[in-house]
Amino acid sequence: MIKDFIDKNSRLITLLIIGGIVIFVVIGGILLSKSQPPATVDVRTSFIDDNPITTRLPYIDPYYTIAYKTVGETSNDIVITIRTPSPRYRYVAIEKLKAWGYDVTDYKIEFIDFKNPLEK
Repeated sequence: MIKDFIDKNSRLITLLIIGGIVIFVVIGGILLSKSQPPATVDVRTSFIDDNPITTRLPYIDPYYTIAYKTVGETSNDIVITIRTPSPRYRYVAIEKLKAWGYDVTDYKIEFIDFKNPLEK
């Protein structure tokens, strides 16, 4: 009797099993997303709010790179890094920051690969 029912309704049984799996996965995903702490999103949003320039970085040009690194006790403190050995492209990189509308005096800037032309 059960075998006859299964043979006659195999499609229905298959759909019910697949539907149950889908419902299980959806409910599990909802519960999992609710269990993650919202602090992760808040920290990222706070970092971007404190340092909006980071949304444009890193900026890679064939002659220079503008990036940032975090420093200090809080990870919201950043230092802008400009990597190029050329004095000309250090200037160009600073001008790029100004063109984006940022006041370069608001940031600590570190020049990487700096070569002093006055030293031998």
